Amino acid sequence: MERAVWVSRGRVLIPIALALWAGCGRPPSEAGGPAPAAPPSVKGRPPPEKRPLTRLVAVADAWMPFTGEAGGELGVAVELARAALLPSGYRVEYRVHPWSRCLELVRAGQADLAVCAVPAEEPDLVFPSEPVAYSRRRLFVLLGSELDRRGWRCSGPEEMDGLRLVVPQGYDLGPAWRRYADRARRAGTLLEVGGENPLDRQIAALELGRADVALANADVVAWRLRQLRREGLLVPVGEAGREPLFVAVSPRRKDARELAGLLTQGLRRLRRERAQEEIRRRYGVSREALPAAR
Repeated sequence: MERAVWVSRGRVLIPIALALWAGCGRPPSEAGGPAPAAPPSVKGRPPPEKRPLTRLVAVADAWMPFTGEAGGELGVAVELARAALLPSGYRVEYRVHPWSRCLELVRAGQADLAVCAVPAEEPDLVFPSEPVAYSRRRLFVLLGSELDRRGWRCSGPEEMDGLRLVVPQGYDLGPAWRRYADRARRAGTLLEVGGENPLDRQIAALELGRADVALANADVVAWRLRQLRREGLLVPVGEAGREPLFVAVSPRRKDARELAGLLTQGLRRLRRERAQEEIRRRYGVSREALPAAR
């Protein structure tokens, strides 16, 4: 606490704070000029209010490392969407549903964002100019299977030659493999698996001899096999295309195009500032799975 000394000058008593004399032993007026003016008073003025963040609901199915499971890690695509929109005043709340339900919610305006959507399959949604990631589709056979022992490789659908193919239900296969899947479905050589973990069912189909070849996302396969501690179980035998994935906006929002523009700007900023690279490394996603900075 300050202590005050009362000095008598004639008949006037002047309080002088000892704290003001510290170091020089003289009042400020005697130390080379007048004392500095006190800052303007802000007493009674309320502190500046922070602008509240606007909540956005983002939905996706569990598809790690891109979109996470309920209560677990968010996934690289969800984290990028969050980081892209936060500086614009948006807080992204993530919810997990089957993909068909995700699209219903976004189309009805009950959710705002669909994470990892494909324009060719959801043309009615509003898309930013920048993808959030790429789906690298590959063909796999089981380690030690007859096809693996033969060193079989596939450069396109025409080389399948009646082999049984297993794919995730509702998964975008790309134009060439989509046409092949239609033919294989009619011929009885296509197996489509669903559920919360379709990749596990694809692996089971290969191990049980119900399918010969699996078509799946390369990064999803690598992530899942690391979780299962079964790295190397699936052997890549061919590429099946690369598809851009987007954070699509509900067409029911009046500001849908504006929000898509903010996503575009935010994703580009994350790439320039290398924030995307930090997120990529945390999830162990391949460099090819994310767009490069431009």
